[in-house]
Amino acid sequence: MILSKDFTKLVIFDMDGVIIDSEPIYREIEQQIFKDLNIQITNEEYDDFVGLGLDSMWRSIKQKKNISRSVDQLIEMNNEVVFNEFNKIEQLNTTTNFISFLNLCLQNGIKTAIASSTPRKIIELILSKLNIKLKFDFIISGEEVKKGKPDPDIFVTVATKLNIDSKNCIVIEDSENGVLAAKAADMLCIGYKNPNSGNQNLTESDHIISDFSEIVLN
Repeated sequence: MILSKDFTKLVIFDMDGVIIDSEPIYREIEQQIFKDLNIQITNEEYDDFVGLGLDSMWRSIKQKKNISRSVDQLIEMNNEVVFNEFNKIEQLNTTTNFISFLNLCLQNGIKTAIASSTPRKIIELILSKLNIKLKFDFIISGEEVKKGKPDPDIFVTVATKLNIDSKNCIVIEDSENGVLAAKAADMLCIGYKNPNSGNQNLTESDHIISDFSEIVLN
């Protein structure tokens, strides 16, 4: 697919499943958390949580599984376990050809941002391990907006902070929730087809790719 340099002023990336193929890591960590809580969440059920904020995920699970702990306690526990597990990983890698596309954006004066449902502490850790944090003009976590994906708040906030019209923003997302949020923000959305993100419906996106090399700036 071809992106116009004149049209594109800002590219907003989701992080998990787009910048880094981390969903298998999360899935393994979360399944261990579910096991420790003596609950069972199927892969199909978990697919629905991809791209959602932790508040929405744990609120849903608490209700369905009758968990006694509060949502805040579950989120705090989840964040601590995930941070510790990622901290143990010596090396993380970006998705194929992501760095090349990111550098292409920077070379052409296109601003870049990350809008992820993942807590900021974990975003910072992952970006630090990838050594790419300084390449982004703005970073925001789902815990910093009132409503997480599929609501558009996170993307609208990015555009507002960087003073760029939504019609000049491109969002790259691997989840149905993320795609719906991008379209609700009136932004062009590229669906990134990542098999490890589960069975995600990306049909509402404007284009679908499976590799960053498929995007050409012209």
